[in-house]
Amino acid sequence: MAVNSVFDANDTSNHDTGILSADVLSSQAEIPENTFQEDHERAEEAYRILQSQYEETLKQWDELLMVCLPEAERKYEQAMETNAQLEKEKSNLMSRVDTMQGSMQQLGHILCETRTECVEAKRKYEVERKLHKYVQGRASTRRRRIVGESQKP
Repeated sequence: MAVNSVFDANDTSNHDTGILSADVLSSQAEIPENTFQEDHERAEEAYRILQSQYEETLKQWDELLMVCLPEAERKYEQAMETNAQLEKEKSNLMSRVDTMQGSMQQLGHILCETRTECVEAKRKYEVERKLHKYVQGRASTRRRRIVGESQKP
């Protein structure tokens, strides 16, 4: 037994293991060589089938990509054009908003000035109305006095 010579004869645990290993080796030797050959051939056949399926799948994906890629590129170009148009429109609208905000500020100043002028005009109107009323009252009083004097003999 060549296997037993590897182990120390004094060490019984190694000796037992050595005997067990020899038993395993002898049982493997009893398996016919053609079984390993058949397993190997089946594994190679399975590998060839998987390799073939893999290559077929890759070919299908390539064909699918060739069909879908132009459509995807066209859609991408459309999306980019649309995005550019929207950006331009947004820029124009923002410019219009800025212009309108400036106009609104100007109109706000004009409105404020107009209100001030209106308040001043109302104040002048009230002063003139009161003055007119006072003058009318004085004129009426003088008329009555003149009429009263002319009626006296």
